[in-house]
Amino acid sequence: MNKEQAAKSLGISVRTLQRHMSSNKIGFKIRQTKTGKEAIFDKNELRRFKQEMKEVTTTIKGSVAPPSEPVSRLSESEGANMQLALPPPALMQGFAAMLQTIQAIPPAQPVVAIENKPLLTIAEANKLTGLSDGHLREAIHTSRLKGRIIGRGYRIKRADLDEYIKRL
Repeated sequence: MNKEQAAKSLGISVRTLQRHMSSNKIGFKIRQTKTGKEAIFDKNELRRFKQEMKEVTTTIKGSVAPPSEPVSRLSESEGANMQLALPPPALMQGFAAMLQTIQAIPPAQPVVAIENKPLLTIAEANKLTGLSDGHLREAIHTSRLKGRIIGRGYRIKRADLDEYIKRL
């Protein structure tokens, strides 16, 4: 039985089968063919592995039992008589206090204001001057604005940006 057939009989994808093969959870043999090597699976080995998967699934589900009767829609009178189980008031007050605390946290401020930074990214220069990112990049490429790539992006000296703005 080849890989595709084995995956189909187990009810899993070929990729999942390969993962089980690489972790030695399922045994297989390699056979040389005209087109290359092929994994061959024994039917008994697949049955053993399928049984192990079934046992693991049963263990994971644990004490959660499926409903014995199918769930049906409640009539309006049954729904009106039904009471909802709400958490205790103390727990609700705790949640309300946590929510207020989270809402009271101010948004993070930059460590150094853009106006005081000696080197600026394109986005920071955009916010400071109102010039578009494309305009600033074009000015750097045509050498009208001094800038250099540091890391993954351009950095512009604040003094060079001020000088460029004066020339506009």
